[in-house]
Amino acid sequence: MTTALAPLQRDVAPLLDGDVGIHCPLCAGGVGMPLLWGRDMMYDRLDRFAVVACRSCGFLQSWPYLSPEALGRYYPESYFAPVRRTERPHEADCLLALGRRLYARLQRGDSCSRLACRVPPKWIDLALPSHAEPGLPAGRLLDVGSGSGRFLAGALSLGWHVEALDAGAKVDEVGQVLGIPAHQGTLDRIVGRLRPGFDLVSFNHVLEHVATPLETLKAARRLLSPGGVVRVQVPLWRPWCARLFGIYWSSLDLPRHRWHFRVEDIACLSRLAGFGRLLFLPETGTHILTSSVRLWLRHHPAWRRWESWASVDNRALRRATYPLGLAAALLRRPFEGTFYLMDGP
Repeated sequence: MTTALAPLQRDVAPLLDGDVGIHCPLCAGGVGMPLLWGRDMMYDRLDRFAVVACRSCGFLQSWPYLSPEALGRYYPESYFAPVRRTERPHEADCLLALGRRLYARLQRGDSCSRLACRVPPKWIDLALPSHAEPGLPAGRLLDVGSGSGRFLAGALSLGWHVEALDAGAKVDEVGQVLGIPAHQGTLDRIVGRLRPGFDLVSFNHVLEHVATPLETLKAARRLLSPGGVVRVQVPLWRPWCARLFGIYWSSLDLPRHRWHFRVEDIACLSRLAGFGRLLFLPETGTHILTSSVRLWLRHHPAWRRWESWASVDNRALRRATYPLGLAAALLRRPFEGTFYLMDGP
């Protein structure tokens, strides 16, 4: 038993000594013992990582903390989808109407919206809060962490004036394919080179990847026009999922996910960044669960032939699991959430 515990003791020693090189970005507190250990299950790398919690506020982050250069090695080309321009979605009118309803809720100071429980998830995926009058241009949009440009392509088809920003070189290809301005770098470092006046700054499953979430949100706030909105979509920490799936829980995505958010964490970051209003939109999607099952199937040879069954493209599986996602959203315990941040009292 002593031999089996030796590697774990070596890993935990820096945490016991308090020499971890990271602190909580919310309260600057120290971190406690690991909640779980894992590795890069998506690409079968053996490097070990832990999820640790702040002793003061409970905010979760991955350890050890990797520099942007070191973390970049964990983003192979296959991590991103191909870049392509999409046609105008047939749900355009519904999306614009939904955006106006979200903006009205933000202005009223609502804290939570049940819109995600009453419309198909694909509408929510491109929902853009817009305060433009019908028939007028929707405004300027900056997509931070644009990836393959899918979100930008949808926004472009709805009339938005869009710009792409990403730390990877692929952002240049997104700019060329979509014919839009593209910027390479991280928002907190290049914010001074961007022209302010954006009506929407969007983070689609990006904030969990950035090195400094608080500084990133502060930079986004600096770029907003009066009445502008910051949109943040993130996977949410669910302890029962961590216990059920363990290292196969796809929301972990170690080490690429530096932070593991709860609703209260986003609310705290919003306040610290200077936003006065926050609207939480519970999502009904369950792809995080099906992706976790797929990871488990992939790593168990006897079941590997069923891996394609758990694909996110399996419509039958999505429909079968939708009631679970709907119930989770109604209970405000979804697997992922979208947050709209806005200045105000």
